[in-house]
Amino acid sequence: MLAYPVRVLLVEATWQEIEAGGWRGNVKHGAVIGSLLGWIASGVQVELVGDHDRAGRFAARILYTVARRRWRELRFMASDI
Repeated sequence: MLAYPVRVLLVEATWQEIEAGGWRGNVKHGAVIGSLLGWIASGVQVELVGDHDRAGRFAARILYTVARRRWRELRFMASDI
């Protein structure tokens, strides 16, 4: 993931939900928090978006923004030729 120019990890939960635990698996909330903090420490942006619908909207917006920026960069480079 570090090879990509834009890195975002979307989590379909809030921080309060993660601290409370309560999901179906056997993973402890401390392990989840440690993992998220590890991603942040390695330079990956972590967004706690709350729910699935919000995650979809966020993903669409970030992909659009990155694609638009890349298109502008390529257009600018092509105008220099």
